[in-house]
Amino acid sequence: MVLKAKAVNMLNCEISFEEYRKVSRCKTAKKFWDKLQVTHEGTAQVKETRIDMLSKEYEMFSMKEGESIDDMFERFSIIINSLDAMGITHSEQMLVRKVLRSLTRE
Repeated sequence: MVLKAKAVNMLNCEISFEEYRKVSRCKTAKKFWDKLQVTHEGTAQVKETRIDMLSKEYEMFSMKEGESIDDMFERFSIIINSLDAMGITHSEQMLVRKVLRSLTRE
C-alpha cells in the first residue's frame, strides 16, 4: 500500500493542474491510470465513434473551392494523423491517390 501511495504521489507531480483535479481523489495508481486513460482516450464506445467520424471525414474529403493546396494538405494531415493515433493506417500510395482525387480543376 505504501508503494502504491508513493507511485500515485509521483504521478501527481508529473501532470498538469487540470489533470490533477481530475485524478486527485484516486487512491491507487491503477485507478489514477484508468481515469487518465478514459479522460484522454475515452471509453471503447467513444473511441469507436471517433474512428467512425474520422473515417467519414476521410471518405468525404475534398478540396474546398478557393482553398490553397497548403491549407488542403494541412486539413488532410490532421485527419490522417488522428486516424493513425486511433490505430487506423493507410498506405502512402492510398494517401497520394486520395489527395490527387481531392484536387479541384483549378
